[in-house]
Amino acid sequence: MSGKRGFTLIELMVAIAITAVLLTIAVPSFEATINSSRLTSSANEFVNAVQTARMEAIRRSQHTAVCFSASAESAAPTCSAAGADGWITFVDADGNDSFGAGDTLLAASTLPPSVQLAGSPLLNARVVFHADGRARDASGALLKGVARLCMETRRPVDNMHDVEIGTGSRVSTSRQDGGGTCTNPADPA
Repeated sequence: MSGKRGFTLIELMVAIAITAVLLTIAVPSFEATINSSRLTSSANEFVNAVQTARMEAIRRSQHTAVCFSASAESAAPTCSAAGADGWITFVDADGNDSFGAGDTLLAASTLPPSVQLAGSPLLNARVVFHADGRARDASGALLKGVARLCMETRRPVDNMHDVEIGTGSRVSTSRQDGGGTCTNPADPA
């Protein structure tokens, strides 16, 4: 047996066809897994920021806050609901519910590409904790609001992750099917 062994053109074409079929089946599932991971990790990071702010409020006996930001990773981050691509967690030394001179930045987080952030009306793009560790709205009442992390996609079907801050500052998360679109959350009942 002295002939060289290798693939024939037909064998190569069959292998390419099988690979193409497998990729056609696998890619959508892989995309759903990546998107789901992005949403879940973003929601978990937001929960972590809220819990950090609450613990620091109690520990320092000062106001702390988590606010949406369009400039979270900049040298001088600001609170902003418009165009928010992340959030900042800070000690609010002057108690004005906004990050500025004299406040201490605890953490800053940005969202992965294509993940959007929106808040319910009572949340008002910020969660403010008083020294007692309770989140309160602008009127001073216990906060009941929702932060929504969302991707405009049908992969995964549950394309919205809600982080709800309930009365007494209880934090919970849930997944919602937004039909492939992102909507602003309503205040919890």
